Amino acid sequence: MFQHYLVLYLASRPAIEIYETHVKIGEATFPWRHIRRLDRSAKVPLVVRLTLSDKSRILVVFPVILKPPVTWLRNLRRYAREALIDGVPYRQFWGKPPWRRPESTCPRRVTVVASR
Repeated sequence: MFQHYLVLYLASRPAIEIYETHVKIGEATFPWRHIRRLDRSAKVPLVVRLTLSDKSRILVVFPVILKPPVTWLRNLRRYAREALIDGVPYRQFWGKPPWRRPESTCPRRVTVVASR
């Protein structure tokens, strides 16, 4: 009986679409640059909490019927470049070294003192 209610609940939820520039939930569009945290709450069904730059939170439930949950989660994590992923910075989560400002390639100013 519980499964029937769960299926009805998931069927009534708005569509979730993931693009390179944004995630769309129903009619609402959220650019990736506005997503600050992405925390997974459950595996089946996949439940993810998105925290936006204005501190508001969105609970997203992904139906397992359409695609495997791993595909949804991987795409969310891949595009949310400015977000903490389960509390870990993006670059650290994916095993990349922290970003560092490149050293200047401009020559340094040298003061020449003429001797007589």
